[in-house]
Amino acid sequence: MQSSPRSEEWKPDVSRKAIFHGLLLSETLPPAGKTVERLAHDGQMLVQSGTLTTSNALCMAVFHLPDQPDCLRKLRDELFSAISDPSATLLISELQNLPYLGAVVKENFQLEMAGIGAHLSRVVLDETLRYLGRTSDGKENIWVIPPGTPVGMTPYQILTDPDVYVDPFSFVPQRWLQYEPERLERYPVLLNAGTRLKYSFYWPSFSGAGMEVGMLEHLKRAIDGREI
Repeated sequence: MQSSPRSEEWKPDVSRKAIFHGLLLSETLPPAGKTVERLAHDGQMLVQSGTLTTSNALCMAVFHLPDQPDCLRKLRDELFSAISDPSATLLISELQNLPYLGAVVKENFQLEMAGIGAHLSRVVLDETLRYLGRTSDGKENIWVIPPGTPVGMTPYQILTDPDVYVDPFSFVPQRWLQYEPERLERYPVLLNAGTRLKYSFYWPSFSGAGMEVGMLEHLKRAIDGREI
């Protein structure tokens, strides 16, 4: 492959700061978090978590909300009541205070991540876990899991369990507000929750925040009650 005069003249634009500037200039991040290898991993995670997951969740929202006018109306009413100026830029902290918007996001992730077949592993480094269950003949038994042992299961098994999510394949945002929301928060399997984001609110994640802002931008362009 031969270089062209244009490629040789090209230089990256460093006038605009990216997330890596914040990491490298951080006074609280240890040196191990500023290595090229670590930054490469963080960059890969940023791309993976901020693109496909966000776009897939938005696609599900764009499908389910118009399909259920009552849900769309509730979301629009909440947004229009909270946002006096549609052209204003909202902070994530402001979106945190919109309960129905949060419920819609959680429901979208619950439906979206149910399609993941890979195990999400967890490792407790300094604690012995004890699991109470039953053997194949129905007797109770306690399994002891030593520290440092990877454990996990597929999100599909939990997110489609009717004992956890009533009618798990239906789009029901209100389940997060009415149907024992505290109980639902006990199942942190979405987007590798527990390691890089807090399950009870998805705002700290790139995907959650991106979906909130993306959905908001779509709704700002709404024309009537059924159009996003």
